[in-house]
Amino acid sequence: MFIFYSTFRTHLCFAADTISSGQSLNYSQTLISKGGKFELGFFKPGTSLNYYIGIWYKNISIQTVVWVANRDTPLADPSSSELKLLEYGNLVLLNESKIVIWSTDLMSKANVSSEAVLGDDGNLVLRTRVTPSDVVWQSFDYPTDTFLPGAKIGYDRITNKQQSLTSWKNSNDPAKGLYSLKLDPDGNQFFIESNQNRCLNGFEPKSPKDWNLNYFSGGCMRRASLQCGDEDSGSCLLWDGDLFNLQQFQDGDGAVLSIQIRLAASETPSLGGEIEGMM
Repeated sequence: MFIFYSTFRTHLCFAADTISSGQSLNYSQTLISKGGKFELGFFKPGTSLNYYIGIWYKNISIQTVVWVANRDTPLADPSSSELKLLEYGNLVLLNESKIVIWSTDLMSKANVSSEAVLGDDGNLVLRTRVTPSDVVWQSFDYPTDTFLPGAKIGYDRITNKQQSLTSWKNSNDPAKGLYSLKLDPDGNQFFIESNQNRCLNGFEPKSPKDWNLNYFSGGCMRRASLQCGDEDSGSCLLWDGDLFNLQQFQDGDGAVLSIQIRLAASETPSLGGEIEGMM
C-alpha cells in the first residue's frame, strides 16, 4: 500500500519554496526548497489511514520524513484540508471542518506581511517580507525525531520550552513515542530517556526539581534506608553503581533478566517486613 502511494501520487509544485500571507497549500500541492533538496506537503506514513503535514528529502526514492507538524493531531480527510498562512502571520493547518488542528501559535502582528519559506537545510522559516532576516518562527526550534544540521536540542530560555528529539510511536504513526534525546540541565551531555519514567515502589526522585523539568538523568533514591546488619533484618548485598532502564514485567513474562529489590519494612506495611520485588 505504501509503495503504490509513493509511486503513483502526483504532487503539484506550489509557488516554488514559499507561501505568502493569505495563501494556502492543499493536498495536491507541495513546497520544494530552492535547490530541490527538501519537499513539504501532505503525506500518509506506511499503512496508516491518517495524513500529516511534513518535510521529507526530495530526491530519496523511499520517502524519508524529517519533520512533522501535526504529529499528535492527524487528518482523516486531506482533500478538503489546507495549510494556510493567515494575514496576521500565523501558519495554521485546517482540517476538513476548517478547524485549526495545528498552528505556529504566534502573537498577532497586525499589518505585517509574512511568508513561509522552505530552505535547502530542511528548515521551514516564517519571516516578515519587508525584513527577511526577521525570523519569527522556524521548524528547527521544534524538531520531531530527526536532528538536521542547524537544528537545536536544549532548553530555549526565550520560549521557556524544551527542545528535544522524540521517536515516532511506530513506522505508521509519527505521534510521540517512547524515547527522547535531550540535553542535561547543565548543557554538558546528551542522554536518551524513556517517556514513561517513574521510580520503583519504595523509591523517589533524587531531584524533584529536575523531574518537574522532565530531566530524569539524576535517577531515584530510596525513601527509607535499610537497616543492614541488624539482628532482626539480616545482611544486605549493597550496589553502589547506577542501574539504567529497568522495566517492570508481569508475572510469567519469559526470556527476561530479573533483579530483586529489598524494601524497608516501612515501605511494605501490609506485609510487616522487608520483601523482595521482582523486576
